[in-house]
Amino acid sequence: MWAVLCLCLSYAWMNKPSTSPGFHSAWMTLGAIWLLRALFCVLSYYFVWWEIGESGLTERRLLSTRAIPWTELNRVGPWVRGKRRNMRIVEVEYYRSAPMSSSGHLLLQPNKSDHKDLFDQLCHYAPQATFERP
Repeated sequence: MWAVLCLCLSYAWMNKPSTSPGFHSAWMTLGAIWLLRALFCVLSYYFVWWEIGESGLTERRLLSTRAIPWTELNRVGPWVRGKRRNMRIVEVEYYRSAPMSSSGHLLLQPNKSDHKDLFDQLCHYAPQATFERP
């Protein structure tokens, strides 16, 4: 959704009529910036991978990284959206205690063949978490 908004703003600014050539180049620059932002949004959506290591679960998105230690995992199960359960997407909920308390979730979409291996590895490393197998 954010990428579509960026593309629309980019198109609007690149095609904005202007009487002064200086303003036209400024609008073109703004349009190019929004176009790059849209490209970054799309690439960060598709270039996501997860690593399971001894210290925890790590999610990497294009330029950002989020590491969650095994002790902070609360629940692993199918993603529930509204009243519907999506069995293909695995939701990993975590909670960080004080002083930097935060909570959140990761959505993992493994291949069908890797689904069982993912659950087995998460069960091995985070036995304190609640598991709901699909």
